[in-house]
Amino acid sequence: MKKAPKDQGLFLTVFVSVSVVAILIVWVLLPVVRVQTEEGGDEEAPAVKPRVSLNLVLQPEELMENSIVAIKKAEAVIEIDDKKKEEENKDAGDSSKEEDKGKGKS
Repeated sequence: MKKAPKDQGLFLTVFVSVSVVAILIVWVLLPVVRVQTEEGGDEEAPAVKPRVSLNLVLQPEELMENSIVAIKKAEAVIEIDDKKKEEENKDAGDSSKEEDKGKGKS
């Protein structure tokens, strides 16, 4: 069983310092990333990628038409489900009434 260091603050300080130095050494030794430009020359990669402007042309008429079609399809599906549930409830109600009639006359 290992014992805890006597001076935990010193241990933490040394551990963090060694970690930071190791990270800095690795970072310095990494090669520089270069980007090929259209002219054929090299230049260092920018630290932050520039935003790409997306030239999206929104066509509200098409979006509205597609939305209306989707809503109509969803309404049709809901109506079909409601009809099925009503039929199931009628069938279940009819069978329970028949059972009640048979029990009462015996």
